[in-house]
Amino acid sequence: MKNDPLKLFHHYWKQAVEKNDPVADTISLATVDAGGKPHVRTVFLKTFRHGEIGFVTRAGGKKNAHLAHCNDVEFSNFWPTLFLQVRMRCTVEEMDEGLLDLLWSLRARDAKIMYHLGFHQSVVLPSYQFLVGKFKEMQGKWKGEKNIPRAKFYIGYVFHPYEVEFLHQKKSRLNERYLYEKKGDAWAKTVLAP
Repeated sequence: MKNDPLKLFHHYWKQAVEKNDPVADTISLATVDAGGKPHVRTVFLKTFRHGEIGFVTRAGGKKNAHLAHCNDVEFSNFWPTLFLQVRMRCTVEEMDEGLLDLLWSLRARDAKIMYHLGFHQSVVLPSYQFLVGKFKEMQGKWKGEKNIPRAKFYIGYVFHPYEVEFLHQKKSRLNERYLYEKKGDAWAKTVLAP
């Protein structure tokens, strides 16, 4: 496991979840727009089969436009309960349908209903009350329905890391910092100064 940063990441993620880390499932994702400007936002981390890592989102937003322009991203997260920061540089690709169906099945009912509103992410709305009203209308539409089908706006991306850095923070500032770089099918590990 110590030479596979993805297994390490999953190991630490599980520890953060077990310790009830308040941000165990979040990452800060950086993308670049067509003009070369960076954009960072927090997304919910999804881990799943074969050790893959990814996230789901709503189609049609700025994030999707950025990823269509440049599928090279970086994300970072910090688990305060572990005093651990992780950074990953990755390429991304869209999730397959089977995986999307699985993740959709795990979503809360109201979260599924939100996707059926059909708004593109980040589109300007008249007011928050307008959004609440449309949500209530959609709740009424799905009332009594046991299974809500996956919305066409529900998409996801899978990360393919080529660089992973772990920074184990210590009060002494004698931090442990390791960089893993993908070399073919293997990972090369180096120690970095804190």
